[in-house]
Amino acid sequence: MESNISARPPNSWGLTMPTRQIRRFGRYTPQMPISNSDVSGQPLIFLGERSGETILNQTDPSSIPCVLPPNLPSGETAKCCRGMREERTTQFYLPDYCEVYTVAYNSPERAAQMTERFAKVGLPLNAHPGVQMDDPRLAFGGEDLSAKRLASVFYGHLDNIAKFYDTGKPFGLFCEDDVHIHKDLGKELPIIMGEFNAMKLDILLLGYMTTKTIEWWQQGYPLVYDGAHAPYRYHRYPQDQWGIHLFMISRSYAKTLLEVYGPDYAANAYKDPSLTCCNPDWTLSKHTQNRALRYPMLAVEDGKGNYDHHGQGEFHRESHRKNYREGEFY
Repeated sequence: MESNISARPPNSWGLTMPTRQIRRFGRYTPQMPISNSDVSGQPLIFLGERSGETILNQTDPSSIPCVLPPNLPSGETAKCCRGMREERTTQFYLPDYCEVYTVAYNSPERAAQMTERFAKVGLPLNAHPGVQMDDPRLAFGGEDLSAKRLASVFYGHLDNIAKFYDTGKPFGLFCEDDVHIHKDLGKELPIIMGEFNAMKLDILLLGYMTTKTIEWWQQGYPLVYDGAHAPYRYHRYPQDQWGIHLFMISRSYAKTLLEVYGPDYAANAYKDPSLTCCNPDWTLSKHTQNRALRYPMLAVEDGKGNYDHHGQGEFHRESHRKNYREGEFY
């Protein structure tokens, strides 16, 4: 499956299109792109403009289709967007809807540390021991160990994505082996799943690198979804957004990635400069326009990694200092 990233201009991302407001959970008012022909067929009322976007309101909230999974994810009573915000209570077991994976290259210690952190938020973790240097997929580049190490990380994530796809579950979460996990991640995930569906995303970054506060007016970070009473927002992200410390994907996007990035991809990209480098930051998180990040983030790199390039290392450390909040993370 070919990527269509370069085939569509930025303003076709649904960022300057009309949007409708959907009231959900009585918590805040998210924004969803709509087409000129709304799915409900209901008349739309113009409310005003914000951030250059035209805001439309659905006159009849009961006509808005529910964007949540069939069984509302939550062990608590939540408000559904269908009907008059009917209450639906279910006994929900989070791992029925998602799997969580990491790659801990030859490091049982890091695998154990991440397993413990996720266990504290009620999520079992699947740890990959890493793609070894004698793997046939890394049989390229001669003595170029840096290229092989990069490909090892790349294929470690893809191996995990393949395992997730085989589960048949709708959501997969993938992380690096050196991140702090927000204490509310388990509680927030059911809501995030609904928001993910509402935004019609392929991938959502929940942990990444930034040394600045992300705002809607910054180039490359327009709003996708937000509300006055929510302590977070969802933004699109540009091609130079780095870091996939924790990300969530749909099963359909997993299928796309597995079809595009096969066992020969890294070797072919090494020889052919017209192909995107196998760096996961340039492939896994950028092979779609249906992408967003959540700010503030829910996973923060620990900033303790060793890097050959001083500037790169300082960027990682500064991102940690900016986003890590004492007492909020495991």
